[in-house]
Amino acid sequence: LRESLAGFAYELSPAAFFQTNPAAAESLVSEAVRLLAPQEGEVVWDLYCGVGAFSFPLAASGAKVVGLEANSAAVADARHNAALNNLEDCVFLDGDAGMLLRKGLPGEFARPDAVLADPPRAGLHPNVVAALLRFKPARILLVSCHLATLARDLGALSKAYVPRAVQG
Repeated sequence: LRESLAGFAYELSPAAFFQTNPAAAESLVSEAVRLLAPQEGEVVWDLYCGVGAFSFPLAASGAKVVGLEANSAAVADARHNAALNNLEDCVFLDGDAGMLLRKGLPGEFARPDAVLADPPRAGLHPNVVAALLRFKPARILLVSCHLATLARDLGALSKAYVPRAVQG
C-alpha cells in the first residue's frame, strides 16, 4: 500500500498500522510537530513510532530521531521509508519501548532532549514512565486515543512535569 503524509511517501506492509483518516492524520502530525517544536540537532525519542509518521517530519526539522516500535513489520517499513525519503537522521529500533528503555538506548540516543509518545490504548508502559522521569527531557508530547490511560499517564508524569496544554 502506498500513502503520503506530511509530504513524505510511505510504502506499507499489510501488518503495519497507518492512520485511516488522511485529513485527520495530516492535522495531527502537523500539530504534534508544531507543539513539540524540535530544534536542529536535538535528540528526539519517538515512542511507539509505528511506520514513522511523526518521526519523518521531526527529522526533517533537523532533529536526530530514534523511533521505538514493537511491531517488526512497522519497523521494517519505517526503515525502508526513511531511505525512500532520504532521511538519514532517523533510526528505528525493533522492540517493546519499555524493555528497550530499561536496557538503555545506544550512543547519541541515550538521553533525549524531547519525546513524542503515541502509545496504544493501554498507554505508556511503566518502564517508559520511569525512563521519562529519570531522563527528564525538556519537552514531552503525549498523543492518546484513550482518555483513561491519558489521565493515568499524565498523573504518573506529574511527579516531574506540569501539563501546559491538552488538546482534543
